[in-house]
Amino acid sequence: MKFKRLVPLALALAIASTVSAGAARLPQSGFSFLFRPGYTQTVSRPSMSAQPNSSYAAQVVSLVNAERARQGLPALTVSTAVQQAAQTRAGELQTSFSHTRPSGASCFTALTEAGVSYARAGENIAYGQSTPEAVVQSWMNSSGHRANILSSSFTTIGIGCTVVNGTAYWAQLFTA
Repeated sequence: MKFKRLVPLALALAIASTVSAGAARLPQSGFSFLFRPGYTQTVSRPSMSAQPNSSYAAQVVSLVNAERARQGLPALTVSTAVQQAAQTRAGELQTSFSHTRPSGASCFTALTEAGVSYARAGENIAYGQSTPEAVVQSWMNSSGHRANILSSSFTTIGIGCTVVNGTAYWAQLFTA
């Protein structure tokens, strides 16, 4: 069985003076390891529903704000409208894993559609990470994602997470 390496998938995208973020995909769980001839152990994904998980979103915000605090930065505030836009984006990622929406429009049009006014915006996306800790760790290990998380320009955040056929799709939107 072949194992895939961590591969950055998307290029950076930003508006105004925001630092952008690429997208990263980590290897999925749900494969078998051969320990010795005749003995196989299967590691499977945690059970997750196709519905948005607000608990996961809150955990990601907490982890992001902890990373910001370590750098002496103020905490980001959750905006209900930005959260709504992030959830919309998470739902679109299975169709188009890109900073471009399935319609071909910029990812930031989700903010406008949710009624968000902003001067700057940034987006981080990911898929395959099964926990808030795993997705934040992968974003922090990527310079573009990390730059968005630690940008002093942003004041608000919204997190979206959708699970489709056992794969988690994550969107993180930042605004100022």
